Amino acid sequence: MFYTPARVFCIDESLIPFRGRLIFKQYIPNKAHTYGVKIFKLCAGPGCTWNMKIYSGKEADQNNSILTKIVLELSEKLLDTGRMAVTDNYYTSIDLANQLLQRRTHLMGTLRANRRGNPKEVVGAKLKKGEIKAKQVEHGISILKWKDKRDVLMLSTYHFNETLTIQIRGKEIVKPLMVVDYNKGKSSVDLSDQFASYGSCVRKTVKWYHKIAIKIILGTAIVNSHLLYEEVTGNKISLLDFREAIIDKLLDRPLTDPDVKKKTHAFEKHPGNSRVGRRYCRGCYKKKLKNEIPKNKVKKLPLFVKLVQINLDTVWNVLIRAIINRNFLPFFL
Repeated sequence: MFYTPARVFCIDESLIPFRGRLIFKQYIPNKAHTYGVKIFKLCAGPGCTWNMKIYSGKEADQNNSILTKIVLELSEKLLDTGRMAVTDNYYTSIDLANQLLQRRTHLMGTLRANRRGNPKEVVGAKLKKGEIKAKQVEHGISILKWKDKRDVLMLSTYHFNETLTIQIRGKEIVKPLMVVDYNKGKSSVDLSDQFASYGSCVRKTVKWYHKIAIKIILGTAIVNSHLLYEEVTGNKISLLDFREAIIDKLLDRPLTDPDVKKKTHAFEKHPGNSRVGRRYCRGCYKKKLKNEIPKNKVKKLPLFVKLVQINLDTVWNVLIRAIINRNFLPFFL
């Protein structure tokens, strides 16, 4: 089944924790893990990841800035469909807005005051709490400044200076509609990272490329499947129960080829004259210490180990089901 993202999608970056030596390791102070491998993500809806790109260093592009190129690459298959991209001030610029408008796509996001082309009368305006200053520049691109606890600078190709009255702790507060819609659309990537962090298999000793594979397969893919399952069936199920249901379903299939057998050890009698004095083998010595075998018979027992074949299917299935039923969990945690 193919998933079609909603009208509003969000582009942001996530960080896979890693503190080892890596030429493109990134430092992002506002993330839960400040050092790691950066991944640019396009998410839609309640946290479903639709596209991603691993940051591996700066790329040269004569026509676009690096950030503009990333946004256009991630959203390439969603352009020209009348959708809206939501970005933070790391990506948002008037240049990006113009390029997306040429591809019939709106842009909305927070804006840095030092971006090229920002109107000075809006950026430099001194506002009191609750006041709004807005201006439309080229091609209907709106730049808005709103004073809340601090100055908030926004860009949108869809909104202008519309406001909305909302209730917060019993008080009526007037907010720009641009800010309200931005807060709704920006939550997709945050929800995706939050869901993927539950039951994470990433560990400190794992190599960086293994961490990326584990994060995508056992994190992002499981979260996407869980969200789509709830959307299609209408059944609400916790992420933990969904993971366990996947494991149970996978265990219904043969875990290994029944013809493949693992080698193990077994005792065999040593050839030659048993009267010749020789040292005890390790297994016989252990049995002698336990007084399982009389001392005068130990030397006549097998003195070397051979390899034999056993079928692991039954053993493996029993072990996995014991772990799922939490019989062995205290030994692993």
